[in-house]
Amino acid sequence: MSEDGSFAVAVIGGATAGAEAADIFAKRGFLTVVFEQNARPYGKVEDGLPRWHAGLRAKEYAAIDSKLGQPNVAFVPRTKIGRDVDFAALCRDFGFHAVVLANGAWRDRPLPIDGADAHVGKGLVYQNPFIIWFNHENERNFAGTRFEPVDDAIVVGGGLASIDVAKV
Repeated sequence: MSEDGSFAVAVIGGATAGAEAADIFAKRGFLTVVFEQNARPYGKVEDGLPRWHAGLRAKEYAAIDSKLGQPNVAFVPRTKIGRDVDFAALCRDFGFHAVVLANGAWRDRPLPIDGADAHVGKGLVYQNPFIIWFNHENERNFAGTRFEPVDDAIVVGGGLASIDVAKV
């Protein structure tokens, strides 16, 4: 606790989890600083939802914006912890009482089969790069991996992301 009785918390990641954490802390009167590596705080909401989820995307954008826009929350975009700010220094030198990692959905979980990753790019495709390609393939400056969807593919998983991949 600081001299005036207030707490300061750093949150790494500004998307759904980071915005929720910021909302909880801010409502309790904590100064909350949210560090986001991208210019916008939407994470997988922005690129991980296929483009047909326009209504859901707009709803999630509004919820994140509301949580990050309230008093006691400072949003710091374009700041990658580990590149722009040293993680150890953030924990030790910046005066935060806590550092919360809220960067969960940025990466697909690996398929839990020994040797599976040897097949990435040879028929095995993870959801994140595939949906990012689907959402941005027609953009002139798209520089990501390109895919050719094929018939008779197998989609592993039964969650919403897997259903979206099957629809593509």
